[in-house]
Amino acid sequence: MNIKKHLPLIVALSIPVAMVIAVALSIYIPKWNAVSPSQDFLYTTGYDYEGESLYYIKDGVLQKKEIQKSPNSPELIPYPKTNEQIRIFRYDIKANSAEELSFEVAQKLMLDSSAKSSDGFEVSYGYSGGGDMFPFGGGGSSGVYIKSNKLSQKLNIGGGATYYDPYSFNFLGWVK
Repeated sequence: MNIKKHLPLIVALSIPVAMVIAVALSIYIPKWNAVSPSQDFLYTTGYDYEGESLYYIKDGVLQKKEIQKSPNSPELIPYPKTNEQIRIFRYDIKANSAEELSFEVAQKLMLDSSAKSSDGFEVSYGYSGGGDMFPFGGGGSSGVYIKSNKLSQKLNIGGGATYYDPYSFNFLGWVK
């Protein structure tokens, strides 16, 4: 077989293969070096009153805001109108699962209300698109993610924070 004769064909077929390998390496190599998240965090699900958080962190301890109703104001109701209770969860980052906690148990934890954890991660609601290569989109995925410079991982959030209702998720703080 004469290689010089078939050299253009060999080059033409090897370029796409080399590009696929280069793209795959550029995606997976950073993940190999990435540090995994290590800090658990607290969050709530459900709607708070008038867009304000019912729970907050003060001096590293979870606090509950008392809703005061003035005698002349109409009855306070959550927006949108719902009977859903606000629930507190601790997310176990190693097990990739959430556990519901009572306010009393959550109040015993030492918390850091910083947006970023001590190991450089942050929790945010987002969308990972599947691309629009095919008609009707490519099956992207929305949800709550933990992100750093090199890693983005979808979390298995419980308690009602869904694609249709992302605003019911409220990050509180990192467990120290």
